[in-house]
Amino acid sequence: MLSVTRTDENVVTVRAAGSLTEEDYQRFASELQSLSARAGSQRLLIRLTDFEGWEAGARWDHLELRLRRPDAFWRVAVVGQPHHERWMIRLSEPFAHAYVRYFEDDDAPEAWSWLTEPR
Repeated sequence: MLSVTRTDENVVTVRAAGSLTEEDYQRFASELQSLSARAGSQRLLIRLTDFEGWEAGARWDHLELRLRRPDAFWRVAVVGQPHHERWMIRLSEPFAHAYVRYFEDDDAPEAWSWLTEPR
């Protein structure tokens, strides 16, 4: 399951749980492309809950995410379990122009504070 929401603080939250499908990835890519077209520097929070990766045919490394503005997201926080840390590298690849940090679930409040710090 994958969901994408936006808050008033200019934060986009992506929640990923279980095993994601190619349809989930396509929806994720489409949402982020739309959001990256908007003006202003945005922040991205990726929450991994019981995340297992992608089903066959939906492999992240074979799909390409092209943001309309590569600098649209200036901070990316990935929050999950210790075994999710390796996914953080793959998830952050499209955001090469952003500051990216990994936080464990217990540190979610710290992730939010870091993410919403003024520029």
